[in-house]
Amino acid sequence: MEQEQRLPRETGGRKPNHLEASCARAIEDELWEAVEKLEHRAETLTSFSQRQRSSGHPDLAEAYGKKAVESKEHARSIRKLLIFPREDG
Repeated sequence: MEQEQRLPRETGGRKPNHLEASCARAIEDELWEAVEKLEHRAETLTSFSQRQRSSGHPDLAEAYGKKAVESKEHARSIRKLLIFPREDG
């Protein structure tokens, strides 16, 4: 019976549910890492924006500020999906 539940040798002979769980966990870990990187990027861009503003470069400050906001929004969207996953099947 155990043999019928195994996958072909190319997958390492693991059961499908184990592979699916491993893959899902790896994807979730990568998404959390992306959230962290996007938040760090937003902080860095905000800092750049403040520096440019204080140096008399309002156009650059605005551009960096917009990119910072975009990064924050992307991080927020991914976090929302991770915390409140949809169960559409």
